[in-house]
Amino acid sequence: MSGRNRSSQEKLLKKLLAENSIKEEMLNSNILTVSEASKSLIEYTKTTRDFLVPSIWGTNTHDPFNTGAHMFCKIL
Repeated sequence: MSGRNRSSQEKLLKKLLAENSIKEEMLNSNILTVSEASKSLIEYTKTTRDFLVPSIWGTNTHDPFNTGAHMFCKIL
């Protein structure tokens, strides 16, 4: 085996080992099932007030999205 061929094979081996390591980390990471994610999202939407949806939460005297400044839109 020539030195050049061996060097390229070693580089390829290092690359494959690095990719394998990344994939092993992904495999061992915490995985959240769809049903768990859905439950979490439903719970969040039920408990977090959204001031942009007054039909559900009612009107609010303090609107954090209202800066008090008048905003105008110009169309060119």
